[in-house]
Parts: sequence; structure tokens; C-alpha cells
Amino acid sequence: ILRQADLGEPIPLVSKFALVRFYAENKEYMDEQAAAVVRELVIDFVNQGIYLKCFREFMYLEPMLNRMLDKTIIEYRVRPGSKAIIHYVLQKDETDGGDYQTEEMLQAYGGVCYKVFTLFFGESLQYYIVEEGSDYGLSNYDHIALDGNSVTENDVVFK
Repeated sequence: ILRQADLGEPIPLVSKFALVRFYAENKEYMDEQAAAVVRELVIDFVNQGIYLKCFREFMYLEPMLNRMLDKTIIEYRVRPGSKAIIHYVLQKDETDGGDYQTEEMLQAYGGVCYKVFTLFFGESLQYYIVEEGSDYGLSNYDHIALDGNSVTENDVVFK
């Protein structure tokens, strides 16, 4: 893949994501050439509005990637032909029950879906994810609450 990038040849989207994820998990193998290619790929993805958790591993390569610092990124993998629906509520405080919003999560590639939130001081996010489009209807369910109440004013939080 690195050779293809050097030659200016087209690289399949799934290969681009695989390369970025590989180096996010195996930084010890990344040399200058790989760092330059990964940097360009991640910048391109972020400029397209695609945010994955592993991109944070490369913020040191490009200052503009620091805009990811205030993002809460939720990722979910679906089976082929399925889609992920996220149901969420942003709460300003503990008494704020709020109504759940529902959105289809965006697909980055090959069944990897994501949703990006910006949580402010004191806010919390509750969500659950339903995988639709399978033979079983409600085939997968994930629920989590991200609580911003324990965050102090100057903390940097990675989720």
C-alpha cells in the first residue's frame, strides 16, 4: 500500500482504513514514509468529516487534527447489509430526562459505523445502538452512558 501511495496509484478505501488502523495499533513499525502517508490519509478522512477513534493516535503528526480533542466518537461494527441506528439523549444535568433522538450512524467502511458528539462541561450522553437489517430484527444492542459530571473545567477527555 505504501508503494502504491508513493507511485500515486489509487488505493482502495478499505486498504486506506486498514493501513491507518494497523499503524495506530503498531506504531513501532511506522517509519517516516509510513508516517507521511498515514498523515495524509487521516487528514483526508477528517476533511471529509470521517472521525474514527484510531485517528487520535496520529494527532502528533498534524496540528489540525487537534480539532478531534473535543469530540466523543462512538464506533460500532455491523454485519454486511445491516445498518446501525443510534438512540441517544444529551443531558445537561441529572434532572434533565430529555427525549431520545434517533439517527442512522454513518458508515466509514466495511461495516464500521460512527457518530461524533461534542460534549460540553457537565453534559452526559446516554445512548444505545440497534443493528437493523439482519434476519433477527433487533440483533445487537449496546448501551452506555458517558458522564461529563466528573470532568473538571480544564480536563482533556478521550472517549
